[in-house]
Amino acid sequence: MFKPLYTIISLGICYITYFLFIHPIFSVGEMVNFTVTICLCVLMYLIRYKHLRIVISQVNRMREVQQELTDARRDFRLTIEQYELIREQESSITFEWDIREDWIRFSKEWKHYFDHPENISQFYDFIENLELLSSSHKEILLTCMKNIKKGVAYQKYEFMLPVKSGENRWFEIRVITQTNKHSEPVLGIGILSDITERKVRINQLEKEIQMDLFTGLLNKTSIERYGRRKLSELREGEKLAALIVDMDDFKDINDHYGHPMGDYVLKEAADIMRHYALAGARIGRIGGDEFMVLLVSHDISGLKTFAETVIRKIHNIQWNGITVSPSCSMGLAVASAPNVSYDDLYRKADDALYHAKQLGKNRLYSVFSEQTENN
Repeated sequence: MFKPLYTIISLGICYITYFLFIHPIFSVGEMVNFTVTICLCVLMYLIRYKHLRIVISQVNRMREVQQELTDARRDFRLTIEQYELIREQESSITFEWDIREDWIRFSKEWKHYFDHPENISQFYDFIENLELLSSSHKEILLTCMKNIKKGVAYQKYEFMLPVKSGENRWFEIRVITQTNKHSEPVLGIGILSDITERKVRINQLEKEIQMDLFTGLLNKTSIERYGRRKLSELREGEKLAALIVDMDDFKDINDHYGHPMGDYVLKEAADIMRHYALAGARIGRIGGDEFMVLLVSHDISGLKTFAETVIRKIHNIQWNGITVSPSCSMGLAVASAPNVSYDDLYRKADDALYHAKQLGKNRLYSVFSEQTENN
């Protein structure tokens, strides 16, 4: 097809040429008819051209829509395949909750964990009446369902559920809210994933980060963080006691008996303190042969008995029948006000330890009473 401009120019040239050569032959009326015919041809061409443009535009648009549909189908297929791979990898349960009907449908993986049917009606009431579910975790689920009804787009929670084996397992729920054309929430669609093993690994890593791997006690950073937090949380009448335990002449044990003996004595000392620790006490290793005991209580008099017991038990440590007779000195300080800094408390306990060393070692010295306890 000629473009309109080219076509009109061509018709115009033809018209002028014919008009110049044939007008002497034909009458005026015939020339007028000829002119009208040319004009009609131009008009019919323009109408036809416009129609063809519309048709071509529609054909092109249909091709674009078809391509978009093809791409959408491919993406949708890939999404389903990727989702299936993820679900198989995570042992996930998919579900769909109809808000209006209060009806939920779970995927077949549901039966691997639970004895309940895959399709449950009146699901909100089902959760409320589930006796095996703890109140805190039940509240999480009910909150999630309420948020779906409110139209919250995306939610993610972790909670514990009792499974058919009788144990409790950790699950993670990820759910999106699907709305209708009026933006009203109609469905809650999500994935329920078993994250028990992940939780166990995380808890184990957290413990390893907090622990001194050699003795199994808290490390220096963890015991100090605990002391600072507890000091800021003291209630009326409560006290935070800091007891520093330091092995006496420990270098001599290493030099005389060897480092294996020294390692054994440190581990035994740690086990003794752990075994006789008061309820609520935290014990940490803050140096090579130095330990810290922290206790929050209204009455810290029990620390005196604890200290006497530890000093006596450590002195009786033997290794392969060899009497080592190690000893330790202790410094005790107490803070009863949250405005006292942990550094001040530690310094007072360290000063008390220094006095215990000066007074002959193998004893407890308490800063707050300015008295020594001998063993």
